Amino acid sequence: MHTIFAPKENHLVALPKNHSRLLLVLLLSALILPSSGCGVKAESSTSVPVMSNLLGLIGLSSEDADSILGEPFKTEETPIQESVPKLPSGGERRDYEYEGYDISLLFDKEEKVSKAVFVWGGLATQEYMLDDATGLLDTLGVHVSSAADFATDEGVTWYDYNGFQIYMALGHKTGEHQYARGGTHIDRVYIAQLP
Repeated sequence: MHTIFAPKENHLVALPKNHSRLLLVLLLSALILPSSGCGVKAESSTSVPVMSNLLGLIGLSSEDADSILGEPFKTEETPIQESVPKLPSGGERRDYEYEGYDISLLFDKEEKVSKAVFVWGGLATQEYMLDDATGLLDTLGVHVSSAADFATDEGVTWYDYNGFQIYMALGHKTGEHQYARGGTHIDRVYIAQLP
């Protein structure tokens, strides 16, 4: 038996010796001949399943983010804000509309990579309440196993969960790219990489 690491699934797979050679041949052929019509498609380095892997949006350049999410509908300079983790000198905010969700990425001015992701629309349709915030995070690919550090009737916050600040709040849509606080379902999720 050979043990092979499958990075996307984050687990080890044991295959009989002859199967692992076949798998190796298929993987190599997919990398060498991606358009050969063999039925195996090699993913690009910027391929990210967005809504089931929000953390995959952190650490991207603006070019990579645009190739995944499309052109932003709004781009603005972010002033110096100590409240935004990892952006002490300011940066750039890029707002995207992606498959019914409004997503903002905050980019560090110096490193020029995204340090935070903010989904501020579209989540309410999934009808998650604050008491199941970790359930919603699971669907977004963020697996939290502890209670929030801070909770109110309108939101929950983890100040430092494995190097990320996580904030979730109730909200509802009031117009195109416009949202208000309150409501009965979570509609805002903010995840920032801490320094």
